[in-house]
Amino acid sequence: MSLDLHKYLHFASAVERINIRYRLTDDKLIKILQSILLAYTQGAPIQVLDVLLLRHIASTATLHSSLKGLIALKLIKAEACPKDARRKYLTPTKLGISWLEECTALLCSAHKTNLTLKNNKV
Repeated sequence: MSLDLHKYLHFASAVERINIRYRLTDDKLIKILQSILLAYTQGAPIQVLDVLLLRHIASTATLHSSLKGLIALKLIKAEACPKDARRKYLTPTKLGISWLEECTALLCSAHKTNLTLKNNKV
């Protein structure tokens, strides 16, 4: 097996260990959390309705259930809009941001290792 394939499998395994530590054992939860974090990092507010429209991830009922799961895991929080209490905005918690920081650090570390290995080959 090539070194690149081995490095990818090692990286994927490390990401999985992070996800297990945060009790993210379902790919749908991860995709929804990533969508919320992406909106957050872009400064774009995201509402519950926006997530319920992500039907490429799951059905509306499953998305709603997954949001409740992410809230129970304390990775996101839902806050009512001050002007219209029927609207709820989703934001990551400190724990949700911590998950993103760990995954980012892992990716940066893997990239740095890859660059070091390439430079040593030259």
